[in-house]
Amino acid sequence: MSDAVPVETKKVVAFAAKDDIQTDRPRWRNNWFFVISTVGCAIGVGNVWRFPYLTFKHGGSTFIFTYLWALFIVGIPMLILELTLGQKMQRGSAGSMRGIVPRLAGVGWVASFSGFVTSLIYNILLAMCVIYLL
Repeated sequence: MSDAVPVETKKVVAFAAKDDIQTDRPRWRNNWFFVISTVGCAIGVGNVWRFPYLTFKHGGSTFIFTYLWALFIVGIPMLILELTLGQKMQRGSAGSMRGIVPRLAGVGWVASFSGFVTSLIYNILLAMCVIYLL
């Protein structure tokens, strides 16, 4: 008789119900860590560096009113929607959208991809700043 221990195999499931997924996701220590990290992700170099320049270039107050209208009508409600869905379902953007309607998983993947592209652009911008500084 051998003392071999049976190896558990895990099945990879592409689309699973919430009850099928048994993962321990890390959680925030308290609400302030969550708020600070969210603000850190929302406010970037473009808000401080490019926004005043673009406002002046494209008409000043007219641009500000259009920007504020889009911010309060579309931007903030979408941010609140994404944050509350992620907190409620304890999944990423694709998983939480898939939890609502399975066909909406693509919307979550597009949101993740747009964040990836934005981070690439910021990395290139910061590398140019470092090269200019050196």
